[in-house]
Amino acid sequence: TSALVLLMYMSVQKVMLGLLTVGDLVLVHTLFMQLSGPLNYLGGIYRGLSQAITDMENMFEILDQTPGVKDTENAVALRECTGRIEFDHVAFSYGGRQSLFEG
Repeated sequence: TSALVLLMYMSVQKVMLGLLTVGDLVLVHTLFMQLSGPLNYLGGIYRGLSQAITDMENMFEILDQTPGVKDTENAVALRECTGRIEFDHVAFSYGGRQSLFEG
């Protein structure tokens, strides 16, 4: 990121002036990477938690709403049933070219 670029630029300038060695430059880079990795990880956890809390708040708002459609007093309970869908003589192609599937 920009912080790493700035830090490395300043370190390279000090190496060129003879104030730091190449080993010091590697040390600065390694320390920065060792610090930024866990901080990025914690930032990701924070973002995930805050998004989860926001989603839960939205869910509770939806659950608190009263339904717009209600059953009448003499509504008949639906009986349990099973369903089945069958595709017969179905074909698909893009623009009349070669058929992708037929069944």
